[in-house]
Amino acid sequence: MTATLLPQTSCVIVDQVGRLLNKPWCVYEHQLHDPATGAFTVIMVGSCPLAEVYQMVDPQRNSEWLKQVTPLSYLYIKITQTGERMDCQRDAIRHMRTFKPMPICNLKGIDHYGKSRVIVAPDGREFTTQQECALAFGLNQGQLSKHLNNGSTHVRGMVFKYKDMTA
Repeated sequence: MTATLLPQTSCVIVDQVGRLLNKPWCVYEHQLHDPATGAFTVIMVGSCPLAEVYQMVDPQRNSEWLKQVTPLSYLYIKITQTGERMDCQRDAIRHMRTFKPMPICNLKGIDHYGKSRVIVAPDGREFTTQQECALAFGLNQGQLSKHLNNGSTHVRGMVFKYKDMTA
C-alpha cells in the first residue's frame, strides 16, 4: 500500500491553539432550489476563506441574496476550488462570467456592509452618505468620517450627527 501525499499548497496547517496558519481560500457557488421545478439555480459565485464558507459572511451582505434566500429556502453550497487568496478571487470572477445569464446576486446585488445611517447637518438637512454631505458643505469626506466616528469634535466649526444618535 502506498500513500498519496497532497501538494503543500493544498494542506491545512493548524498550530497548537487551533488557528489556521496558511489560510486556504475557496471559490463557491450558492445554488437555490426551486420547489416548483425541483431544479437548482446558481444565484451567487464568490470566494472567501475556506473556514468561513458556511458562515456566509459575504452573501449576507449582498442585497439580492437577502431577497432570494429565505429561512425556508433550500440552499446548496458547492465549493469548486481551493487555493491561495488571489488565485481564488480571480478564478471566482472567471467562473461567475461563465454563466449565461450571470448569477442574479452577482449581477444585481449591492454590498451593504453595515446599515446605512442618515447624517444630520447643522442646518437640519439630512444626507444618506458621507460623500453627499461632504460635497454639499465643501468638506473632505475623510475629515467628516473621522468626526462622525468621534475622532474630532467638529469639522471647520460645524457639528454633524447621525440621525439615530440625535435623540
